[in-house]
Amino acid sequence: MERSFTILIADRNRRIREFLRRDFVSDGYSVLLADDMSDLASMIRQDDTLDLMILDDEILALEGRRIIEQLGNRIPPLPFIVHSFSTESVDDDIVRASSALVEKRGDIEGLKQAVKEVLRTQYPHRFSHAHLGTE
Repeated sequence: MERSFTILIADRNRRIREFLRRDFVSDGYSVLLADDMSDLASMIRQDDTLDLMILDDEILALEGRRIIEQLGNRIPPLPFIVHSFSTESVDDDIVRASSALVEKRGDIEGLKQAVKEVLRTQYPHRFSHAHLGTE
């Protein structure tokens, strides 16, 4: 049986991290959490089970270039979605490197759809066997 997809959620806000974790776990994903650059860097380097990262724009504002470099150095590179309060404030180079840019709103349906699309594109052979939420 195929393993579930593993998502790393990196957000400085504990409430947002936990909200996203609960929602994605209930949809069948394995979820890891990072709240700062130290946690994030360690997981990017050491956890080879990661399939996708949801990355808060506040963390990117502090360490964006370094994060993008680390993600690109992984083999294969780790796809990521930028989750931002203001999509206009995200650096153009980061937008180009990301798999998707999703605005933070009251509900997360747009984020869930972006996650499914990125996973479907990046891992088509695994996606068809995954049992993720409702299609």
